[in-house]
Amino acid sequence: KVIKLTSLISKQVFPVSLDLESPRLWELFEKMFQLTLAIEATRKMGGTGAALRRAALKVTVATTFVQLYFLPVESNVLPVNVRMEPVW
Repeated sequence: KVIKLTSLISKQVFPVSLDLESPRLWELFEKMFQLTLAIEATRKMGGTGAALRRAALKVTVATTFVQLYFLPVESNVLPVNVRMEPVW
């Protein structure tokens, strides 16, 4: 709900917004969340192996972020008078 509300607000001032109906968007969000949990788990383990695993996970996070960046977006027509209005 928070993401949808934020998207409605951002449509008032930005020419593009995320396609919140895209299953791929939510898959990548979930992947980022799971990677964050895995990175946190390696911190608790300690050691060189954990540090190497954490580095590999961070590379995967970066790759996932790039995939998110290149997802198709929705175009928004900005109003003539751009100003913020409550949407809730």
